[in-house]
Amino acid sequence: LGENGIRFSELNGAREVATPHGVSYQLVTQFPLQHVHGGIPLARTYTSNCSALEGLAGDLRLQNFDPEDALFLDIEATGLDHGAGTFAFMVGLGYRENDMFTVRQLFLPNMHDELPMLHVLKEHLERFKFLISFNGKSYDLTVLQSRMVLQRLYSSDECNLKPQPHLDLLHLARN
Repeated sequence: LGENGIRFSELNGAREVATPHGVSYQLVTQFPLQHVHGGIPLARTYTSNCSALEGLAGDLRLQNFDPEDALFLDIEATGLDHGAGTFAFMVGLGYRENDMFTVRQLFLPNMHDELPMLHVLKEHLERFKFLISFNGKSYDLTVLQSRMVLQRLYSSDECNLKPQPHLDLLHLARN
């Protein structure tokens, strides 16, 4: 029950998803690709020519970039540090599903619910070839990688989120 008396389950798009590690709390919103945001239809994301991204980003791994195979990622965390005491209390994921753009927000209502949330994140990371973030290379992936190792979803040798082909929009914006 939140401060304003609203239960999570009463929120539009609220889902409690069972995982092998417990319940993952999610808000799921879907937008038709014709939806216009900032004057641009979402469908344009999937019809744009992406052949220049490899050169613009200076990353050979983005060769053959296809937005259909991309997962948008952003986190909100308990601090600005990368250390073991920093938790991602919200992980935002965005991706195309058929003719819809899905925004899936994973919430951490209690610290003991971290493993189910990270399990769902891992499933999504494994589904997509490319990541798109804003400052994810420097911050988000570092936080998530350390949390996934601490929760034993990966060993420190297995957890290689950072080498995944990744378009970090912060670096493009700075150029």
